[in-house]
Amino acid sequence: MGTEPGRLPTRRGFLYGAAAAVGAACGVGRLSASVASGPGAGQGPPARPPLQWDSEALVSPGMKAPLQISDGDVLSWRSEPLQTGGREVSCYRSRNAGRNWAYLAEIAREDDPAADLGDGHFLELADGTLMFSYRRNRYAGLPADRCLYRIEVACSRDQGATWSPHSTVAESRTGGQGLWSSFLFERPDGALQCYYDDEDTPARAGLPRHQWITMRTWDAREGTWARPVTVSCAHNAQELSRDGMCSVLPTAGGGLLCVFESVRTAPPHGGVLRSVTSFDGGSTWSWRSEERRIVYQTADPAFNALAPWMVRLPKDRLIVVFTTDEDRTVAGVPAEGVLDQSVKCVTSCDGGRSWSEEAALIDGRSPLYFPGACPLRRHADSAVVLVQYLHRHRGPFTRRGRLAR
Repeated sequence: MGTEPGRLPTRRGFLYGAAAAVGAACGVGRLSASVASGPGAGQGPPARPPLQWDSEALVSPGMKAPLQISDGDVLSWRSEPLQTGGREVSCYRSRNAGRNWAYLAEIAREDDPAADLGDGHFLELADGTLMFSYRRNRYAGLPADRCLYRIEVACSRDQGATWSPHSTVAESRTGGQGLWSSFLFERPDGALQCYYDDEDTPARAGLPRHQWITMRTWDAREGTWARPVTVSCAHNAQELSRDGMCSVLPTAGGGLLCVFESVRTAPPHGGVLRSVTSFDGGSTWSWRSEERRIVYQTADPAFNALAPWMVRLPKDRLIVVFTTDEDRTVAGVPAEGVLDQSVKCVTSCDGGRSWSEEAALIDGRSPLYFPGACPLRRHADSAVVLVQYLHRHRGPFTRRGRLAR
């Protein structure tokens, strides 16, 4: 993916695979303080990794979070160049849990050479409808006053075989202030929400180059995405916010937990992972009353933790997978596209109030990025997790891990 001129940290769009040290409350290892800081946060011997990995990494069609749908198939996507110079977002299907993949359908297309389509997210609604949110931006080689940024949604009612446009969530024409990664979430009451990286709203509030997370709710009667809510920004709005690449899960008691990448408020603004919570269905969020909580930060503030993705496994265990350059000699610059990172993970057994130490997975020496993870069919005490990631020199891969009992 290209990098826009003048972008500040953090990276937009993707995520990484899963395995880590789990807290004592989960029955594996021990739990660290509520703020994990690595590498090697905490004391004592390393915890036993809860995911046992298949030895073979298989060729994958794409990255970011795949989705297992109700018929058992797994869907993945990737953004591919067209001969016209534009891009196509393609849907791929696996009928054997990620071992083999086949092209299924075109989700979206843009023939304009200035177009950038990507940062997609699948969601299967309770009624079986498939939704896919993604960015449709035009900025390559254009002056700021001609750039156009959109979050759009496509839908499928035949398990991904065909796709049609559904709606536009948000649009920005504010002088190069972009809209980037998105995340779809269906509340237990059926309300459909779309969360997205938003540079436009803070710019309109007099804070250009900041990025907040905004959420809109689908109004089926009006056919629009309505009631924009600021999900996350700095508690002190004058401090730099670069919040984005979020994932959202429900918590016990009817709450919502949102985990995302952010930056330290002090220079050099290294990347960190944070969280906010809501207890009214997403109408208000905790950043208004307190600073966003740290999920993970590197021990050296010059280095970065980026691109988190959160999934739930059995026994209400949460895993946040992410990337970090803290094991490298020189810190990367996220705005320039950091592709040489390690994939790590932290876990929580108390709904995200505290997090374990970090643990590495895949191969910490390889230049990896753009990962994604999804849980496959679960059994009573175990789960299989499908992980997709990009090796910078060899392309995308799929790997499977099984949660230890």
